[in-house]
Amino acid sequence: MSEQQNQSGLAESLLNVNDLLYRMPPSLGITARKNHREDFFQQSTYGPNETMVLDCQTGSDFVDGSKSYLRFEVKSLGLDGSWGVQGSAANIFGRIVVRTRSGREVCRVEVANLLTCYRQHYHHASDWFDSGTAGAQGYGVTGNPTLTGTVYAISMAELIPCFAPIGNVLLPPQMMEGLRIELSTVSLGEAMGTANAVTGYQVLQPRIQWSTVQLGDAFQRKIGEMAASAGLNVLHKEVFHNQVSGSAASQTSFDFDIKKSASKALSAFFVSRNNAEVSSLTEDSLKSLPYDWTSHQSHIGSDYYPMAPIRTSGLAVAALLTTNVRRLGEAYYYSNLGMGDKKTFVQLEQFSGSNEVLLTKSLACIAYDFTKGQALDGSVVNNSRSIIVSATANAAVAGAVTRRIDGFLTFLRAAKYFVSTAEIRD
Repeated sequence: MSEQQNQSGLAESLLNVNDLLYRMPPSLGITARKNHREDFFQQSTYGPNETMVLDCQTGSDFVDGSKSYLRFEVKSLGLDGSWGVQGSAANIFGRIVVRTRSGREVCRVEVANLLTCYRQHYHHASDWFDSGTAGAQGYGVTGNPTLTGTVYAISMAELIPCFAPIGNVLLPPQMMEGLRIELSTVSLGEAMGTANAVTGYQVLQPRIQWSTVQLGDAFQRKIGEMAASAGLNVLHKEVFHNQVSGSAASQTSFDFDIKKSASKALSAFFVSRNNAEVSSLTEDSLKSLPYDWTSHQSHIGSDYYPMAPIRTSGLAVAALLTTNVRRLGEAYYYSNLGMGDKKTFVQLEQFSGSNEVLLTKSLACIAYDFTKGQALDGSVVNNSRSIIVSATANAAVAGAVTRRIDGFLTFLRAAKYFVSTAEIRD
């Protein structure tokens, strides 16, 4: 009998290894219902330099930030508009602020249009920009705003960092219920890539489609008990904006620090633009200056990134694009490492940039990686250990321009949500 049982057990084990048991899988789901819910902003029409406000009404449901999206329509006034060669409908958003129902600030994004553009170009593969997802956001010529209106849909996780939590966890009702989202629109010149004949734009019928999940009663109660006692921990990558402006067109040497305290600073990147073109109606405000940094390095205390500065020699005026492309291999590769992705959509010609502003993408930046090996193991920064950047440019490349440098520091933010309050720690 024992031998028969052993043989039966062995046969069952071998069948299991070869996926031939043909048994019903266990039921592990804890979801009672899943759906999409719609929340509207306080007004149905917005224009440039206004603030769009929405108060979340998701009740006791959990929210999937990666499957939730912002839907709106944009009409250009006077003539069909354009987001520029590298922009999308995210161009219209400048400042984004998210607050809990008690008023605690969960997330703040400054110069959101520039940040979204660079993060998407450096973090997505080239086929993403050919997809319907990118087209729905407004990338490509078919996504430009028209006099009759164009409808857009942007993933909340792509636009606002707190809706892309670490681990892609569902956002709890203790966070979402009563959450206030404020989206500030920018001027016409900042929004449109070439708006010299456009007189304005309108944002119509903005709303958010939340992907919501309702848990079973037992699991809902358990989450509530956890929120009442220990709190619910939700982590996300927050972004701090730092702006430096040149004092004159002749300034080519920059030494500046980032005044932000965080226990885990992960990375930072810096985009140099012509200050006169940021709000121009005839230029693409998101395009960087051609890459003209002959030397750059950052440090936190005694830790230098890299140990020796990245030096680039032999750069010519930006019109000689081929010459510069042949000199920027190391600078390009190091910036890709700093952006956190070795494989990126940005081509070397786009990284180099040129003075043909209306024809080609210009996505030059300098970037640094402050992690210690693990993706979320960052460096401590504070008043005594601030991030200091030293960079020198070749004035002959971009010409005599007064530059504006926008810096974005990515760090880890930990939010702990209780029943009616929240603790936010950096």
